[in-house]
Amino acid sequence: MFFRQRWNDSRLCYLPVRGKPTDQRLILSPEISKHVWKPNIYFRNSKEARFHLVPTQNVLFGVTPDGCILMNSQTEDDVIVKWGAGNRGVIVSNYLEIPQFDISKVVVRNRNSSYNTGVFSEPQATFVFKRRVMFYVYGFYLPVVLVVLLSWISFWIDPESTPARVSLGVITILAMGNFLHGGGATPNVSYATALDVYMITCFVFVFACLLEYAAVHCALNKSQKAEINEGMENESVSSASTIPLPMTSNENEVTSALRRKSLVIETKLRYIQFNSTSLESYSRVAFPLCFLIFNVAYWL
Repeated sequence: MFFRQRWNDSRLCYLPVRGKPTDQRLILSPEISKHVWKPNIYFRNSKEARFHLVPTQNVLFGVTPDGCILMNSQTEDDVIVKWGAGNRGVIVSNYLEIPQFDISKVVVRNRNSSYNTGVFSEPQATFVFKRRVMFYVYGFYLPVVLVVLLSWISFWIDPESTPARVSLGVITILAMGNFLHGGGATPNVSYATALDVYMITCFVFVFACLLEYAAVHCALNKSQKAEINEGMENESVSSASTIPLPMTSNENEVTSALRRKSLVIETKLRYIQFNSTSLESYSRVAFPLCFLIFNVAYWL
C-alpha cells in the first residue's frame, strides 16, 4: 500500500532558485524527515504494520517554496476488515430509486478467503432486489395488449374497404415491431425472456389478423369473378330464350347446359360468400378467445 501525505508548514518556506519554477519541489533526504513535524496518522483496526526499509527507507520527502510538504512512503499493513454489528455497515439512502427494481433487503457478512498469497478477510454485502411489476405493465404489457385489441377492429370493418383494413393491419404490425426492437429498458441477453415470449406472441396475433383479411379478400375476389361469369351466362341464356326461332334438339341441349352451368356458378357464389362471411364471424370470436387463453396460461 502506498501512503501519501501532504500538508503545509510555513516554517519550511524558502526563496525559490532563480530561473526555476516557483512550484518546483525540493527533494530532501529521508533522514531530514525525522526532524520535521509530521501529522499523527494511524490505521484503525490495524493488526500489523511496517514500512518498507530495503535497501533503505522508502520515503520520498519534498518541500516547495511555499512550505507545502509531500511525503510518500510504502507500508506493509495487515488489516482485518469487517462490517460493524448488524447491517449498519451498509446504509441505503432513502433517496435512492431504481425504476425497474426495489431493494428489499441488504445482507452483510464477514468471511475469510484463502488464496495462494495468504488468508484475507472479505466483508460481503448482498443486495436483494424485487422487480417492479407495474413498471413493465405500464411500459410494455398494457400498450402491447392495446395494439392487439386495435388490430381486432378490422373484423368489424367492411371487407371491401381494402385501404382501411390494410392500413390498420400495417400500422399495428409497425407498432408491434417498435415494441420488439425498441425495448431499451430490457436487458440485452442471448436467451428469450418471458417478456420476449409475450411480445412475440402478440406480434403473431396481429400478423394473423392481416392474414385473415388476405383470406377474406381472396374469397371476395372469387365471388366477384363468379358474379361476372354468372351475369354473362344469364345474358346468354336470356338472349337465346327471347329469340322466337324454331330450335333444334342440339340448340335445346346447349341452352339446358348453359342453364345448368349458371346454377352451378350461382351455388359456388353463395358458398364463397358464406365462407368469407363465416370466416369473419369466426374470427371475431376465435381471436379474443385464443388471446384470453394465452394470457391465462402466461400469468398463471
